[in-house]
Amino acid sequence: MKGKYFDTGWVRTLTPVTNQIDTDKSDNAFGDKDIVFDWVAIDVPKGTHRVVDACIAVQGNHGARQGEVDWQLWFAKPIDGVEPPSLGTPNSSVTGTGHRNHMLGVMVINSLQSATDVYAFNSFMSSGNVGSGGTDSPNTGIIVNGEKMTDTLEGFHRIYVAGLTMGNLNFSTNVLLNQVGDQAATTTTTTLTVNGAHATKVFSVGDTIQAMDLAAIGTITALTTTSITVDKCEAALENDDEILTTSPIRIKLGLEQ
Repeated sequence: MKGKYFDTGWVRTLTPVTNQIDTDKSDNAFGDKDIVFDWVAIDVPKGTHRVVDACIAVQGNHGARQGEVDWQLWFAKPIDGVEPPSLGTPNSSVTGTGHRNHMLGVMVINSLQSATDVYAFNSFMSSGNVGSGGTDSPNTGIIVNGEKMTDTLEGFHRIYVAGLTMGNLNFSTNVLLNQVGDQAATTTTTTLTVNGAHATKVFSVGDTIQAMDLAAIGTITALTTTSITVDKCEAALENDDEILTTSPIRIKLGLEQ
């Protein structure tokens, strides 16, 4: 049988940064064994696959790299058209139940596999070592097989991936609104003037952003070091509001069919 390799492309995960905010708007950083992102659906060609590679791109803290941490990627599948139950609330330990029968395996990515030349964000790569026990694991990979869902394309099945950190993470940006007159809500394209950390070190075009006080903003269409252009500003912002992204984590999987 001839092997066929493919990758999923970069997948944005929804990490609710709202779970990092205390009632006084101060940081409540992620800690060891906290859920960083709950189940993310990924559609792959129908069949059984071996996960041979995984990459995680992690947004930095205040425009600089995060500390190096180990990661766990949990893999699951739907059963009879039902997705795996939630693992729990991000920024807390796993408390969810009912996901055991959905589980396919756990991949450990060691912090030693982090790319050291990436500026302002961390990129963790499995480097082909995707066993279930860290750096001493054999290069055997994890076998995954999904199921067809009602909204999957013909010829594709769905698997699910969730991420846990094995160390401390903080997605605070220190990108602050720098407008003495504040910013009114608008449904049209607008440019926000910012200071603090350089916006280009933190965000990318296409990111969905919000303020630290949970005020929704919109999707970034253009960036400079001191300005962020968005398609809309859903809620009014106050001067010095900290701006966050709703997707500070992206993952990419390499699979062999």
